[in-house]
Amino acid sequence: MEQRNGAGVPVGRVTATLAVICGVLALLGGVSQAVFIWRPGLPGADTLVDLFWVNHEQTVWTWASSVLELGCAVLLAVIWASQRRRDPWFARYWLGLAVLFLAMSVDDVAMFHERSERALTWLETTGVFYFKWTLLALPFVLVVGLIYLRFLLKLPGWVRWRIVLAGGLFVGGAVGLEMVNSHIGYHQGESPLYQANTLVEECVEQAGLIVFIHVLLRYLAAAGVTWQVRFADEAVQTDAHPEQPAAVDRLPTGARPAAPAGAKLPYTTRL
Repeated sequence: MEQRNGAGVPVGRVTATLAVICGVLALLGGVSQAVFIWRPGLPGADTLVDLFWVNHEQTVWTWASSVLELGCAVLLAVIWASQRRRDPWFARYWLGLAVLFLAMSVDDVAMFHERSERALTWLETTGVFYFKWTLLALPFVLVVGLIYLRFLLKLPGWVRWRIVLAGGLFVGGAVGLEMVNSHIGYHQGESPLYQANTLVEECVEQAGLIVFIHVLLRYLAAAGVTWQVRFADEAVQTDAHPEQPAAVDRLPTGARPAAPAGAKLPYTTRL
């Protein structure tokens, strides 16, 4: 039986839709790169490149990445809200991830990592560290990994290993393949090989985000977490209809979606 998220939408359908959208954008990105390299004079080539080239920051591709990261932040915040009273220690890790993904979503638009690159111009780097911001990214990833090791070990196995997979894909693309591109760019400039690796790098990053969204939705579905916000107009409140605060919908007893076979969640708190 397919699991459903809080709104009753099948989780698999959500992630499949995201995958199709990102796949179409990746295809358009590949076409725009090919046009830029081999047919730059084609009518509409400049518009295609401006909109979909994955090596540019202010494109539809960048917007899609930012939206995926923001979606991760929202889901992480919902998990934190559902667990903050039951176990504040455990819940704070979810909140920390929510803040981290929100910051990455903003970074995709504000390009903070590009600013850090300019701040390190005094460094003379070559090869895999030609893109200087990776010198900051590597220790940051290591520190975050060490901080979250205990958190990962406390998660159910089916959640833990999917999060590790998602993180491996995202970090492997954002940092690992970026270092490969750094080496290529140092020796060849923005060659066709550089452009092709950039496309692969971006696709791997987005694949990691989609896998992460999938496991977060399954975690929420298995825990029976659902939310609903109600808005009330104070001007029309009456004694017969007292104000109802923003609340979350609670599933009736026995209505929780089933977790994968053998899965056991440490928390089943609903918001």
